[in-house]
Amino acid sequence: MRGKLKKRTTTILCVFAAFVAALVVLLTIVCQSKRLFEGEDSAENYEYVISDIEGIKEANPRISDIAMLGSHDANTYNIDVKNSLSGETKDGVKILRDLAPGVFYRYSKTQTDDIYAQLTKGVRYLHIKCSYQGGEWYCSHAILCDKLDVYVKQAIKFLESHPGEIVILTFQIMYAENSTAAEFCDYVYGGIEYDGLTLSDFMPFENLYYREITYNQLTLNGTQAGALIMLEGKDDEFDRGEFFKNMYDSKYKAKFSTEYHYLSATWHNTMKAKTMAKKLDAKCEQMDVEKEKYEGYFRVMQINTTPNAKDVFETAFAWSLMAKAKKHNVEMLENPNFDKWMKYMPIVQCDFSTSANDDFNRRINAKIREYNTKLIENMTAQNL
Repeated sequence: MRGKLKKRTTTILCVFAAFVAALVVLLTIVCQSKRLFEGEDSAENYEYVISDIEGIKEANPRISDIAMLGSHDANTYNIDVKNSLSGETKDGVKILRDLAPGVFYRYSKTQTDDIYAQLTKGVRYLHIKCSYQGGEWYCSHAILCDKLDVYVKQAIKFLESHPGEIVILTFQIMYAENSTAAEFCDYVYGGIEYDGLTLSDFMPFENLYYREITYNQLTLNGTQAGALIMLEGKDDEFDRGEFFKNMYDSKYKAKFSTEYHYLSATWHNTMKAKTMAKKLDAKCEQMDVEKEKYEGYFRVMQINTTPNAKDVFETAFAWSLMAKAKKHNVEMLENPNFDKWMKYMPIVQCDFSTSANDDFNRRINAKIREYNTKLIENMTAQNL
């Protein structure tokens, strides 16, 4: 009897030890793996998506009425988990990064292509997070990426070689240490050069309201590319915070919008497509009621997901933001209300904007093309 009991105990202990070992291996893989399982990246070419729309110069639409593909956290294509944390990141996050660098990496990276490649695949609205640390401006997403000039130079390179196209760069300031908005603007507008050009060279206007600026004003009747720079604070879309109070001390203030409010980009803070769809429906209803408030606004439809405590299951099993986006983007695009959302928010911002999964990049570019073609056709008919 004792022999059988001992044998059974040994078996149980062996099974338990094997289970613990398997669990340790699994947890190690989960915590350390940097595999994104994002699927395929698009090989499509959409270098010209605005300037080649028939009749655009004659119709001369406001820039804010033109539909665009937006890239959320466009700067994260080369993010490295070994880099320093951005200054706004809490201490608890550093512990997570040190214990589970793979998890941190997978939920920090949202794009695969560099800025120039994203632009050649149809992206025209770049959302870029920035942090000022150690006397330098960096791009960031909880972790510092490369220095800011690396990304801006790629945008200038594209602008230089694509006359008639438009690129909007929205910089979200996450941490500023001891820098000021005026210093940031001086640097971004005129302090970063590529081939002797700066972003301000693609902004051929002074003292205009962004809500009213037109295609021909920004591109000199399609003869050169045009750029707009927008600034966001860390949180509220209508309150850019203390950091921005001195921005009009910049020597480039004539390039700023003459009025403060011109951008609406509501963050939905969810991992669930159904929840996001409901929030987008509610946003459309709000914008319909408050038409005067949003008239001429640059209106961003954020369909990018966010890991959060309420969506624990979806967050845990998404594996990575890229893996989530490859399915989520298509699910949102195929929602019956997508056309309605675009009517109210024609800038479609997402993670993995260049995804080829279920033909997303081609399909979203086709949808945007269809929207802009109808916009120009309607404007042309009204002018007859």
